[in-house]
Amino acid sequence: MIQHIVPELILLATALGVVFSGVVLVGKNKNIPFWQTQFGYLSAFAAAVLIIPDHPEKFIQNTMMVDSISQYIKALLIFCGLVLSVFGYLSKEMTKSMKLEFYVLTNILILAACILTSAIHFVPLYVALELVFLILFILIVFSYDAKKSSEASAKFLIFNSVSSLFFVLAVVLMYGYTKEFNIFDIQAALRGSNTPLAYFSVVFALLFIGFATKVSMFPFQLNLPAVVYGASMPVAALLCTIPLVIGFVLITKFFLMIFGAHDLAAAQWTPLEGYNWVKLMAVLIAVSMTFSNLVALVQKDIKRLFAYVATSNISFLLLGFVILNEKGLSSMLFGLSTYCISVLGSLLVIMLCVNESKNNSGLNVIKGLVWKKPWEAVLFCLFVISLAGVPPFVGFTGKVYLLSAVIEKNILWLAMVAGVNIIVGLKYYFHLLQLIFEKDNDAHYRVSSSSIAGVFSAEKITLGFLAVPTILAGLYWDSWVQYIFHSLKNILW
Repeated sequence: MIQHIVPELILLATALGVVFSGVVLVGKNKNIPFWQTQFGYLSAFAAAVLIIPDHPEKFIQNTMMVDSISQYIKALLIFCGLVLSVFGYLSKEMTKSMKLEFYVLTNILILAACILTSAIHFVPLYVALELVFLILFILIVFSYDAKKSSEASAKFLIFNSVSSLFFVLAVVLMYGYTKEFNIFDIQAALRGSNTPLAYFSVVFALLFIGFATKVSMFPFQLNLPAVVYGASMPVAALLCTIPLVIGFVLITKFFLMIFGAHDLAAAQWTPLEGYNWVKLMAVLIAVSMTFSNLVALVQKDIKRLFAYVATSNISFLLLGFVILNEKGLSSMLFGLSTYCISVLGSLLVIMLCVNESKNNSGLNVIKGLVWKKPWEAVLFCLFVISLAGVPPFVGFTGKVYLLSAVIEKNILWLAMVAGVNIIVGLKYYFHLLQLIFEKDNDAHYRVSSSSIAGVFSAEKITLGFLAVPTILAGLYWDSWVQYIFHSLKNILW
């Protein structure tokens, strides 16, 4: 059993080690907790990548399960945690003590998300899910602007409390009928009898509301921009990535495992008889991405803008879900990975600008960046172009692969809506690129040349680290996609 939870054990040991260092090394080298965190994430990432079971294995009284896909998602979560720790290290919105707490809490959050990924029983799943969002609530307060962060954390708490209520009600109703908390046992119970359609329609509605609020899908999109606006840049980056990865996990456990059936021969899933929720999801995805892109066009704050970028992207990625086949799901997971890389790179450059502009987050914070910091400006262009889906970068590959899967499934109207939304999104993406080339003599936005010292500074190394897959995976993407595709053939759900 131990080999199945090595990444989680490493993350737990890292969190405890950072706490110990924070207590013992008070007033001494402030960088030790950061390097401990980096080493822990790298070790956990290596464990998630290298320790992959040949076939799905259940453990801890059949409450947890590992397979190649769960290990891939854990690796993606840990990768995000690795980059997010650099955000905390470089942020000027946090005090030294806040940074230490940020390392520990983010580490525990990633640990909880990894447990959530393996959970196939509603008790550990719910506990892990609530721990993730409880830590997010705490982290949102980590900002010098107490008024904005307090308001954002209050909105987040209220919204997610309501979301949890719907989720718990759905689980209780399922247990009331099936007398099971294990997802596979619930799946077997629903297929072994004539399920009451009205009863489980209510369960599905409650689960959908809970899911949609967690990932800020229409009609619950306004919460994420409001929260991101009041959060510090490291937490804003976390909010724009980790919940989307968790959303992929939830959608597989709730909708594919409970309300769907995997036909291995046909390499596709079919909805549970009587629950044709695919058309409903397709319409909501179309409305969600359109709403997000249209509202993003009028944003004046860069953090709000990227929050709508996140909601637009989660809607676009869900195209892979409505296809209900292995190509769709693999393209969704590939697109999610490429999105995380590109958005983290973009937000890191933005945070460096916010640091030098006294925490101003208006769009003009990046104005004239190419004349002040050419290296950061070039990489920002690369990441934004990738997010926009322009070749030859990895974001283009992700979007094309998803759209081709939708077209192959003959859902042409949805592919057309997605294509139009990509074109609409180009306007605000290229407005960002226009801003960085505009000269600006206002000292309020000037980035000090001494603020980013040396070729091997943490920010330059991290940006270069993120730029490599953005470029190379855009050109040589096939092996990556094929790995995900073949991993989907080695699952039980």
